Amino acid sequence: MNTILEELKCIVNHKNNVYRDYNDNLIHVIKPILTNILRFHKFENKEEKEILNKIKSELLVFEQTHFYYEITKIVQKLKIFYMKKMQIIFPKSTYFIGEDEFKIYANTKIESLKESQKQLCFKIISLAQKASGSKPSKKYLDESRILIESFGNEDFKIFSQELFKFIIGLKEKTKFYTSNYNGGVHTYGKVEFLNPLNVETVKGLVWMNSKFHDNKTIITISSLAERCFKKIPEKGPSSASLGNACLYTLYASKD
Repeated sequence: MNTILEELKCIVNHKNNVYRDYNDNLIHVIKPILTNILRFHKFENKEEKEILNKIKSELLVFEQTHFYYEITKIVQKLKIFYMKKMQIIFPKSTYFIGEDEFKIYANTKIESLKESQKQLCFKIISLAQKASGSKPSKKYLDESRILIESFGNEDFKIFSQELFKFIIGLKEKTKFYTSNYNGGVHTYGKVEFLNPLNVETVKGLVWMNSKFHDNKTIITISSLAERCFKKIPEKGPSSASLGNACLYTLYASKD
């Protein structure tokens, strides 16, 4: 029997992550794999099973609606689950994995670090990828402070804020997808900013900057918040969750 990771990898890597055919990809790939995982696999903890059960429930609802955009949200949730489980099992080399321009820039920055800092950076990114909820826990911030101090406070500020500045200057792109439904071919245009997998990680890095109170940090985080709340037509804010993380950090930096 395949492991949970091997099962999920079939979804994550299926057709280069582009779900073009509704019937083939949703009904014949995602649903059976989720059913198999929930029925036959043992989970490390109760939370993992609850997450996948919730995703499957959402899948059953959207299976009836045929809303392509909603189904891609389910796929992204499965990717995030896969990524977090991968980092628990293989924590040594941790990079940004969401496919977008930011990934290329950020991973190049990681590779440019000297070896001792690179290993610490992997640990920082691994912790950042565990960012969840509307604000970080005290335990999360305490763990990040220890890692940042080992990395070097000033070096971390420079590293993380260079990533933020890249995002501030990042432009949205429209990608087009097609799906076959009821005998017809439908084309969908989707405006994309940051890959959701990278949003979660950057959110963690933004939270980690709450320990700094200097003007440069505040200005950078403020600019990032403004960029994230910039509206995309017919979609809303570019990245509301990342923007909210910036607001938390700005509030915390006043303490």
